[in-house]
Amino acid sequence: GTINAWHLHRHQDDLWFVAPHDRLLVGLLDAREETSTSGAQMRLTLGGGKARLLDIGADFSRAAAGPRNRTGVNGLRCLQGIH
Repeated sequence: GTINAWHLHRHQDDLWFVAPHDRLLVGLLDAREETSTSGAQMRLTLGGGKARLLDIGADFSRAAAGPRNRTGVNGLRCLQGIH
């Protein structure tokens, strides 16, 4: 499989797409300071029979891991990085 290591964008939102025939484990961490949810963590499993679109805001750390699919890459497609 493949791993997209933990990383943080301070001024960029990401839009991730996972096709239904792929599967991806995503971890999110709220890195915003001075918010009631600062430090909150979330783990999501995307794909697995359903197409999924995930909008990740700036100041959220993100990571992903998934098995290789039949094309030899993981299921993550970063559709747009918005600065």
